Amino acid sequence: MAILQRAPALISWAIAPIVGLAVVACDNAVESAVRARLIDPQSALFSEVETHGETTCGFVNSKNSLGGYVGRQAFIYHDGVVTFATDEDASYIPAVSTCSQAVKDAVTSEGFKRIKRRAESQVVN
Repeated sequence: MAILQRAPALISWAIAPIVGLAVVACDNAVESAVRARLIDPQSALFSEVETHGETTCGFVNSKNSLGGYVGRQAFIYHDGVVTFATDEDASYIPAVSTCSQAVKDAVTSEGFKRIKRRAESQVVN
């Protein structure tokens, strides 16, 4: 019972660094552009955000329409445009080469999933 009473304090302690990272690591223009693509922009939690010249890459977690967090989504901000790893054209962005390996892996993984779904949908029984 004592653990349950302390749970909110433990949760807020664990989330505090993530919220701090969102404020420090993300430029206002980038943060605004990413938030504009989300269902619940106020719930956005940014992590592993890095900027290389004109390109900013990182991850964002936000709530869906049911109020639950969906999990980290890789994003790339380049030339004023936000692209998520799940977007159709994410793997064709030259700027992805400047991103961290984690973002590259997310983009590649989503690309393979899209190719597999297309192939499966074209199979005729």
